Amino acid sequence: SSFFFSFFYSLEEKVSTFFIPYHIARATLGKYESDKCTDISPFNLAKLAEYYGLSMDYLMGLTENKNHPNTALHELHLNDSTVDLLKSGALNNRLLCEFVCHPGFLRLLTDMEVCIDRIADMRIRDMNLVLEQARQSVMEQRQPPENDLYMRTLELGQVSEELFFSHVIHDDLDRIVKDLRTRHESDKTTAELETPAADFARNIPVILLDALMHKGTADEKRAFTICRVFGIDDFVNMS
Repeated sequence: SSFFFSFFYSLEEKVSTFFIPYHIARATLGKYESDKCTDISPFNLAKLAEYYGLSMDYLMGLTENKNHPNTALHELHLNDSTVDLLKSGALNNRLLCEFVCHPGFLRLLTDMEVCIDRIADMRIRDMNLVLEQARQSVMEQRQPPENDLYMRTLELGQVSEELFFSHVIHDDLDRIVKDLRTRHESDKTTAELETPAADFARNIPVILLDALMHKGTADEKRAFTICRVFGIDDFVNMS
């Protein structure tokens, strides 16, 4: 659909509340809602921006800021290095916005804070200490074999906080990335799932069979096969 379509309600809902007070013809609104909308007058664009409470730049796709076009920089609580990076053009800012706005981002950030600030480390170490003391006590009293099930359980029950949080954070990040990949499947900039090489691979058995059936010397058959592989039809037609 057209860029403007996402901002409009159905035409029937707007007839009495929009096109009369803003002096935009019904047919014009219908054109804006269609895929055939290629132009819009500055007057109508200004009226639409006023009606929806948006900036003209946002309606034209020149900015991503829908509700906060002129937010003061200090309100964002960003340091100078972050501002420089965001302005540098080195980042895909749209993808970054999708990442930050994803429902799972706050969980990822919370888990990172727990890990980085070592908030849960003491609890993990306490648990490990209890398990290790129990294991050492059993070893001293009973001297079990090396691969004793109970002893191995006490050993494996101890958790490395670094490995634990790396798995937790990886799972958080993995869910977000997979979700974003799914959302972008229909984008024009997303690569096709099937490459030309896949189509070529499917045709290899046919090409080889044709080469075997081709009449001629061994060298002619090799030349025939090479021409088929590279899509050169002149030799094939001459044969």
